Amino acid sequence: MRGRSTPNGMAGVFAGHYRKTVISRLLHLAAAPAFGIMAFVNAGDQSTMMICAGEGGSMLSGMPVMYLLMAIVHLGPWLDLLGGRGQSVTR
Repeated sequence: MRGRSTPNGMAGVFAGHYRKTVISRLLHLAAAPAFGIMAFVNAGDQSTMMICAGEGGSMLSGMPVMYLLMAIVHLGPWLDLLGGRGQSVTR
């Protein structure tokens, strides 16, 4: 068997890796806005807030607060992008 030693032999491998990296970065960037939208949508739904808060419970324990915290946790890729560390696709 003869191996391929040409530079074009690895082109398909690098293209596949680049595509996976781009998709992964886009998914990382999609998390924070998705959780932010879910927090906003659930903030107006008083019926679920009563179920989550329970009898005499804190209103800060509902789903909107949980979604807001998840949005904050997933802000890392956005901060990297805005801080200039997100310039290159490969790290």
